[in-house]
Amino acid sequence: MRKLGLWRILLIPFIIGVAAYSLAFQNINVDLLGIQFQRGTDAILGMHLGLDLQGGSHLVYQARGTKELTITLEKPVLDLNAVEEVFNKIGKTEASARHGDLDNVIIVTVNTMSPSVFDATGTVLKEDDQDIIRNALMEEISKVEFLEIRDVDSNPSTDQMEGVLDTIARRVNPFGVTEPVIQLMDNNRILVQLPGVKNVEEVKKLIGQTAQLEFKERTCLQVTAITGTDGEVFYPCGLPDNHIDRETGLTGEDLARAYAGTQQTTSKPIVNVQFNSRGTRIFADMTTKLAGTNDRFVVFLDEEEIVAPVVNQPILAGSAYIEGPTFTIERVRAIAIQLESGRLPIPIEVVQEQDVDAVLGADSLSKSLVAGIVGLSLVLLFMIAYYRMPGLVAAIALVIYTSAILSIFKLVPITLTLAGVAAFILSIGMAVDANILIFERMKEELRLGRTLTSAIDIGFNRAWTSIRDSNISTLITSAILFWFGQRLGASLISGFALTLLIGVAVSMFSALTVSKTLLLMLSITPFGRRKGMFTPEPLPKTNPQTSIIAQDRSGHL
Repeated sequence: MRKLGLWRILLIPFIIGVAAYSLAFQNINVDLLGIQFQRGTDAILGMHLGLDLQGGSHLVYQARGTKELTITLEKPVLDLNAVEEVFNKIGKTEASARHGDLDNVIIVTVNTMSPSVFDATGTVLKEDDQDIIRNALMEEISKVEFLEIRDVDSNPSTDQMEGVLDTIARRVNPFGVTEPVIQLMDNNRILVQLPGVKNVEEVKKLIGQTAQLEFKERTCLQVTAITGTDGEVFYPCGLPDNHIDRETGLTGEDLARAYAGTQQTTSKPIVNVQFNSRGTRIFADMTTKLAGTNDRFVVFLDEEEIVAPVVNQPILAGSAYIEGPTFTIERVRAIAIQLESGRLPIPIEVVQEQDVDAVLGADSLSKSLVAGIVGLSLVLLFMIAYYRMPGLVAAIALVIYTSAILSIFKLVPITLTLAGVAAFILSIGMAVDANILIFERMKEELRLGRTLTSAIDIGFNRAWTSIRDSNISTLITSAILFWFGQRLGASLISGFALTLLIGVAVSMFSALTVSKTLLLMLSITPFGRRKGMFTPEPLPKTNPQTSIIAQDRSGHL
């Protein structure tokens, strides 16, 4: 019993109980310390099925970069709004203007996917034609001499692409999609896979919209009082009944820049924001009104509240920072990315669209499950017939392993694809292989005349190095495959690698913990006295003379 350990004895029924509970119910809804834990689907065993098993939509979006036009003038133009209005009239409605290093240099940022430029008669002109831009500016802004116009293409930045990914994820969530795949391909493409989605046109329309960033003024009301743990009564402004939000006219088009940083004096993480000339005026009026009150300004992205800070003092220069007691580096970076996604909406277009039918329908999937059970049963019967008691232990351990790995897939959850099913079956084979290595080492030790308990310990120790090396190499290969699959947007490769990685890790635990514990428990039962039941080959009979000679030699030594 000392070799067994109490934790080993209790661990196996715990694993069996958790696996049985998770697989017995199609849907799981548990309240853990106030945290709602929900898992399960309408599929077999409540599993999350991928695109190839459930069907759905496969979309690939191309994100476009921006073009910066550097316009050098003879005399400064202070009204940047007038410049932006000129670009609006020629079809560049997303144009954003700012001053360069010199007052007579204006930098205008436009999207490379913006609509074609139209002239007064509606005729389509060449996009970003410098002559059109020059003539339009000279017509609207008097007494301007153009010295130079230069344009530079710019690809979307990493933060901008993360902002697009975040926006797409938030827009897909209301559709209730089970485990959607939303990931970056290369540097400017986004893969979107939506299992079970039928109304793909509505999803495309929603995803394709540019992010809408709004700044609203929140007036706090004292309506619903809440008593804190210390007995203090307060009125949380964030409750719907406790505030009124009003439009300010300040939008993402007025935000010049948002980036994460640290406060100089305290080194605490902050979000820095800078507004353009129009935004500076609106922001100054709003902060002057809100300064020193419990009211606040609220930032909404696609009608979802991002942050709602109070205003300590009027901000007149158009530059400010947002801080909070719970802000971390990751939190402020996430907020900055969300603000950037609304400031400079990166246009995306569908470059690949495919309605995916389930490769295996419900009937085929059920038959495949039956075939898998039959195949596993045949393997277990062979193990029992050849290895006898160790084979029976291996059969029990593999049933526990299979239940445990399926419950992990359901509880994490892991989206199961055809490739994932193949990886799962492969991991079962590797679990069987680990047991075979252990049993062969045990057989050798029993032939040398060791006791059953000693043969179990030494057999496991001798087999461990082979099991460790083969499984670690498989884990490394799986990790590399997963990285490449994520990088290239190959979800089949990623699904195979992730499922294999989890399966191999759990199979190592099963072989070295569950199998060993069950064998040690058998060794202290009456079956442990019959060593012949623990080896597929007859044990050699003991030679008394050889034993006496060995004792004599030992005595002389």
